[in-house]
Amino acid sequence: MQELRAALILVPPLLADLVRHVAATRAANLDITLSIIAKIDDPAELVDLLGRLAPDLVIFGPSAAVSRATETRLPRGTRVLTLSADLKRILGPDEGESAPLTPESLAQRLREISRSI
Repeated sequence: MQELRAALILVPPLLADLVRHVAATRAANLDITLSIIAKIDDPAELVDLLGRLAPDLVIFGPSAAVSRATETRLPRGTRVLTLSADLKRILGPDEGESAPLTPESLAQRLREISRSI
């Protein structure tokens, strides 16, 4: 089973639980182990901490301005997903990609990302 190391950035608690439990279970069904290595709620710590942790994936909460400002300073190869402002869609990992925010679509994104690392 392939491990996908993820950091959650400014993700609301209920959605963080969705990622931890529901999406992780569905990802496991796809032979992916989702490891949440950090949940960061303080933007001041963001760049330094992510540089040290070097996650495979960063999931940003609905604060797109934070993700755009930070994305260029992430470790090379880090994939990014962003939750839409209305929390109905998941954006990324590639520019222009978007899907409904459901456990199934999130698990599918995790699978695609795991294949690219």
